Amino acid sequence: MPKKLRVSAATLPELRDFLARAEVDMGCRPVAVKRDDRYATTVISEDIELARLSTRRSGGVQIEVLEEMPSAARRLRMAPRGNRFLGGAAPRGLGRKE
Repeated sequence: MPKKLRVSAATLPELRDFLARAEVDMGCRPVAVKRDDRYATTVISEDIELARLSTRRSGGVQIEVLEEMPSAARRLRMAPRGNRFLGGAAPRGLGRKE
């Protein structure tokens, strides 16, 4: 199951070098943010790649699991089905109804 990770390093070149050899999804616009004295970015990785990254990680690189991402089958189950306004009734519950 894919996981959302925070990968950080003491220097930007060290972070770039580590991620250049990683098979992770960095999204369409990857950004490294300086947090305290480290540079960090968020990526999505499969379990197999996470295990590989953990074993080859150098002393300065840290990997933190932020959350588990839903599988493709679960995303399909969560997807909205049809037009919820079709019968003319507004949806009920919390939040704004527009």
